[in-house]
Amino acid sequence: MIVGIYFFVDSILKVLLERYLLEFKYLLAVLNILLTLQLFFLFFAFYRIIAQLVILPFLEPLRKALENKYNVPSAKETTFKQDIINMFYGLYKSILFILIYLFLFFLTIFLGPFQNVILFLYDSYILGNGIFDAYWEKEYPHPKERSKKLKKQKIEILLTGMASTMILFIPIFGVFLSTICGYMSVFFNHHRIRI
Repeated sequence: MIVGIYFFVDSILKVLLERYLLEFKYLLAVLNILLTLQLFFLFFAFYRIIAQLVILPFLEPLRKALENKYNVPSAKETTFKQDIINMFYGLYKSILFILIYLFLFFLTIFLGPFQNVILFLYDSYILGNGIFDAYWEKEYPHPKERSKKLKKQKIEILLTGMASTMILFIPIFGVFLSTICGYMSVFFNHHRIRI
């Protein structure tokens, strides 16, 4: 999808430059560089979301296996209706977080290397929030209840997100391992299990 958007915008720019700005051919090279940089930015921002959607169905069996192994009470099941509500709530939160991320990206663009620190912290918080949200979905099936619980755990969310973000630097497998390791850390923290 992202590559398709890139080529679509690239072809529109070429048509506009050829028709109206023939004397500014160097603009095409500059725009191609900017588009390529934007492509990498969009890929980095969205590939984790896609990977997490692939991983989410496997988190419930992981939780059940951990509950059985460590003899802790099983989480209650949610209804199909509640799963649909949670899905739309998660979609809403994802769109909101992406919009805030883009706002922060453009707001901090003049900070140079400090921009990376701010975006890393925000990105870590988003990732940690997603992991905690997925974990607490069974205990607190309603989004408002879960939001109250998440507000009490901001430090844990940030630290789990930072660790998960660092795991993302592992090529290929990092995308899958970061969510799984983060989910397991929430489980161990919740049940006070030392490993």
